[in-house]
Amino acid sequence: HNHNMTAESFRAQMAETEEVRGRHPGLVILNNSEMTFLIGHFHVFDPGPITGSIAEAYAYLYDRHDRLTMANHPGLPTDEWNKRIIPTISAIEVVNGSVLNEARRQGRELGSIFEVPAVGTYVRYLRLGIPVAALGNSDGHSLDELGTGFTGFHIEGTPDKEKVLEAIRSRATFATTTTGIDLSWKQDGASLHWSVVLLPEAGLAAEDFAVEVYN
Repeated sequence: HNHNMTAESFRAQMAETEEVRGRHPGLVILNNSEMTFLIGHFHVFDPGPITGSIAEAYAYLYDRHDRLTMANHPGLPTDEWNKRIIPTISAIEVVNGSVLNEARRQGRELGSIFEVPAVGTYVRYLRLGIPVAALGNSDGHSLDELGTGFTGFHIEGTPDKEKVLEAIRSRATFATTTTGIDLSWKQDGASLHWSVVLLPEAGLAAEDFAVEVYN
């Protein structure tokens, strides 16, 4: 979060990331920042060194259209993203693993994916003609929370940072709660065609999930 980060600490994080990249060249690792407002949290992908100021956060949210941004966990009682539309947002966090896990602990059951508040926000943007990418995230603040939400990227060839950012920019993404799903799609005129491949590590059967298409 920007409120517990300084330009110095962010540069230290970037240096640490470079060291990890050197040890694991097969991983695509980005330095991102979550900006905190009273109306909600939003995510900046691959920013430069940040100072942590509110003025800087407003600039990322409203002015810097070359930076990709995402509305985080919209629809929570603590946030007002469900009441406001930010036209410069690049993506919506439609799957937040920590939020869904808390709902399970409370015994809440969902009859449809559209009952997830964040999905409702995503649909609202589409209805208003604002194209945004659908992303999934664990939003983990501790190690045991990691790996509870995922984004699938439709990328040709070996993934790298620029391909990941371009997939978000072109909305070639999907959100999921598990790994091992390869979903690809294309639009041909008025028809939408998609194919789903379950990778061996998924441990899923075709009847375990469905593809829901909205507009």
